[in-house]
Amino acid sequence: MTVGMPGAPFPVTYRELYLPPGIKGWNGPLPTSVEGGHELTFTGARHGTTADGVHGIAGVATSNINLGAIHNAENILYIKIRFRLDAPFAAGAPADQYLFGKFDGANDYLMGWLEAADGMFHMAHAEAAAVEAIVSAEDSWDIGWHTIVVSLHNVNGQRLRVDGSAAVVEAGNTTAISLAADFVLLARDDGVSIEGLTGVEVDVVMGIAALTVAQEDDLYNGIPPAAATESYLLDEGRGVIAYDRGTGGNNGTLDTTATWAFGQVQQPVISLDAINDTADSPAGQSNFRGDITMVWVAKLKSTYSGINRNWLYITFWDIDGNNRLVWQYDQVADYLNWSVSGGGVSASINFASTFSIDNYLIMLGVADDTHNQLRLYLQGVLVGTNVGSNPRAGNGMLHLSAGNLWDPSKPLFVALIDGAFTNQQALAYSRYLRNVFNLPIAI
Repeated sequence: MTVGMPGAPFPVTYRELYLPPGIKGWNGPLPTSVEGGHELTFTGARHGTTADGVHGIAGVATSNINLGAIHNAENILYIKIRFRLDAPFAAGAPADQYLFGKFDGANDYLMGWLEAADGMFHMAHAEAAAVEAIVSAEDSWDIGWHTIVVSLHNVNGQRLRVDGSAAVVEAGNTTAISLAADFVLLARDDGVSIEGLTGVEVDVVMGIAALTVAQEDDLYNGIPPAAATESYLLDEGRGVIAYDRGTGGNNGTLDTTATWAFGQVQQPVISLDAINDTADSPAGQSNFRGDITMVWVAKLKSTYSGINRNWLYITFWDIDGNNRLVWQYDQVADYLNWSVSGGGVSASINFASTFSIDNYLIMLGVADDTHNQLRLYLQGVLVGTNVGSNPRAGNGMLHLSAGNLWDPSKPLFVALIDGAFTNQQALAYSRYLRNVFNLPIAI
């Protein structure tokens, strides 16, 4: 399938062009959208959308995602959820709102909710009426995005972090989980209680290992542990299946009044899970010699700041170790990096991230061999230059996310363009892409 890009503000020659509307099926591949280009093969990556997640409403018993009877018997369990409320919540709210539940009866349950009496987030675990609970320091919630990471551990007790803040710890709460019930998101249970969340949940991650503080930080910044047993990106945008991208393969099911939530942008994407997903073109095929402009447009699923997992290869054109174009996050220096290597000589431009999860970003990286210069543009603005765009030998391949340095963001558009864009062209082309994809960004 060929998808056109008409209406560019000046003539553009694409060496490679990848547009997610052309993805074949859920699991790819993604055919090229330019004559002479090369197909992308998906490994773990799949068709996704710019959906913000799944929206639930309180007051009905059918507004939930049922994940099945998972984690019935665990010594250790962590749960991470991003959520956004339709209305602010604080003490005196009309009713409790439940983010998740595993309810086996009045005396046996695991539940997390916003408590109307005090405005705080509560998690309670009961086994035969013996209740162990943990409560957040936060007692009010605006309509922006919030992230909770909560853990149960049969030695260390319960632990809770909200929006990356200091942890609340209940060290004496060490009872292991023994509950034969379905695990439900957006509600306390499936089909009985009408206590649910009026809002959106997304990026739900669970696992059965003890998290380090660094892993908690990474979860807040969009990076799940590699061993996550469940990862629900909730970006399908259609149907009733919430696919599990973790190691467990425990797909969930949307009940009848749970709906997919979209914002201003309604586009297909290449969905990457930051656990093991990649999308690759054939080796030794794509030409990225000479003057060239690389373009990457994506819905960001990481802050790209304060991450503790090595480098993240976001977009990686590679001939060999001496000849490559790389758009990446550098964990050691804590910045985004546009790097070009030719003949073993490298030059790069660094940018300290100011972006948030679910921002949209238009990145243009220019390798101007003619003038021996690198340029990096974000949202159409020149943010850095460097001397040294060295000629690259041979033909290479594209990786979106790459070997053990996995990226979570969702590309809407990836291209290699012939020629080195000028400042004026970068600005005009970025505005063009903003309008094509209806992105909520100022350029």
